[in-house]
Amino acid sequence: MQLGRLIRVPDVLRREVTDEQWLGGRLAAARGLARHQLLAAMRSSRAALVEHVAGTAEALRAYGLPDTAKLEASGDVIAKVTVLADEGPPRVELGCALPDWLSDPQAWRAACLHEADLYRAIRMQSANIGPAHERTPVRSAWNRP
Repeated sequence: MQLGRLIRVPDVLRREVTDEQWLGGRLAAARGLARHQLLAAMRSSRAALVEHVAGTAEALRAYGLPDTAKLEASGDVIAKVTVLADEGPPRVELGCALPDWLSDPQAWRAACLHEADLYRAIRMQSANIGPAHERTPVRSAWNRP
């Protein structure tokens, strides 16, 4: 989901990086950003995690919050990844070998649906996270006892 719909080396970087380097960097950045967003939601609250993974409506329902608790819907990585599965792989303008899932529409679809399944599993496991981290202030060098 984090790759974008076009993968190419920007013209200003064409002399500085190879296609292979750019692809490796983009794939690593996409993994890192997905991980960062998930962990940030987890650190915030269980409701924020559910919202990120399954959307605002699901978070409101799961935690018994009124529809007016949040004005704008957000999140729902599951739905976004599922849509990407149907759209097919992004356009890649690189002259290097690509992983199958980035060039073959069937492999792309399978990879996207697998990712959606992983997020569904995270959603299911979110119910097992205790509320303690939402009530306990984080201890750091700035707020030592």
